[in-house]
Amino acid sequence: MTLQNESFRLFSSLRYDPLLVSSQHNCSPSLSFREKSPFYMLKYHRDRMLEASERFGFHNVVPKLTNGTVLEEQLIERVNAHQSGHNITDGPLKVRILFNQDGIMDTEFTAVPPVPMATFYPSTFQVDDQANTPLEPSSSAKTALRAESKDSLQPTHECFPSASSAQWHITLDTTSTISSLHTSLKTTERQHYDASRSRTLDPGASTPLHEVLIFTPSGLVIEGSMTSVYFFRRGRWVTPPVELGKGGQRGTTRRWALDAGLCVEEEVTVRSVIEGERVWVSNGVRGFGFGFLRVEAS
Repeated sequence: MTLQNESFRLFSSLRYDPLLVSSQHNCSPSLSFREKSPFYMLKYHRDRMLEASERFGFHNVVPKLTNGTVLEEQLIERVNAHQSGHNITDGPLKVRILFNQDGIMDTEFTAVPPVPMATFYPSTFQVDDQANTPLEPSSSAKTALRAESKDSLQPTHECFPSASSAQWHITLDTTSTISSLHTSLKTTERQHYDASRSRTLDPGASTPLHEVLIFTPSGLVIEGSMTSVYFFRRGRWVTPPVELGKGGQRGTTRRWALDAGLCVEEEVTVRSVIEGERVWVSNGVRGFGFGFLRVEAS
């Protein structure tokens, strides 16, 4: 598929962090091109950008991504140049990789706070004192469901982390979003995400740890405005499907969570969300985290 609109670029945002060099997960051949890589799941980011370049007809980008080892070497050089040019010490960065239709790669860097290693590769989505329960549909298509008191299907994994460590503030959008290739593949066409955050979050709340759940006109939750999302349903954690052009982003951390068996794909309806339920979120810069969902009736 070729789109003639040249006003957008393909991109992917990932984390550069010296801490990742010591991660066996991160340095595995399935996730990295080098034996010791400071880039978070770089191979998955390369795969995602390669798919986007093929789908959008950015043919000049394809050869720039084919050799992942060369790509990583280029990124290391640019990180070093950024650190030298700004006289900063080695530390975690958000790295935004962008390609235009001519195949020219740009990189943008933003300092990000350090996080524990477990944030990148959690062993479970179980949360201490977890209280998610079976759901009973309400009469409203947009409001929260009633939670029954009995639940024999709680997760049995070891607890990680404690409920008191929740950091994300998660809100359901007030209006639906039409899914498209731009909600499946990452491009700079992000007006729909900006609009979602603008109409849903308080002006002073649009910080990196405030997230909005996006849903389609048919009432399916597909993703967060900047994260993949995970819900506890019927005794297991699930993440919404990402059928091309009909779902949310084909996220790198989402891909890893599925491969690691932390979750399965399953549709999540707006009718099924519960006020106060725990929701896990993840992205390629901040790793994994969780928070409590706020649902506002329209």
